[in-house]
Amino acid sequence: MNGVAVAGTAVAAPGVVSSGIAAPAWCCGGYGGVPGLTAVGQATVSGQSPDARDAAIGKAVKDATDQANAAAEAAGITLGPIVDLQISAIPFAYPMIGAAGSSPGSTGTGAEPMMPYQSTVSVTITWSLT
Repeated sequence: MNGVAVAGTAVAAPGVVSSGIAAPAWCCGGYGGVPGLTAVGQATVSGQSPDARDAAIGKAVKDATDQANAAAEAAGITLGPIVDLQISAIPFAYPMIGAAGSSPGSTGTGAEPMMPYQSTVSVTITWSLT
């Protein structure tokens, strides 16, 4: 077609993502996403300390890696090195559901024990394909 649009088709210029904004040469393979296999891992652990957060990050990375390996095996492809990794660690902890004092109808009398907290982390990892 050599760049000639036909009714009902779209022609994308090389290096331009769907928004019409030029993508860097290393990015996106012309379709608007980082090329490779992307998986999202999540984990929640008890506690609100940096150690609890770091433990949740480790578990979330393992979750994403397990998912990516299962998908790659099912698709008959091989994962290469990681090309993108994003971490979303909530900077504060939420009371755990069902913890003492966190249930509906709690009296708030002060006689309840300290509520345990949980830290939640999500990671998004993209692997290149080999």
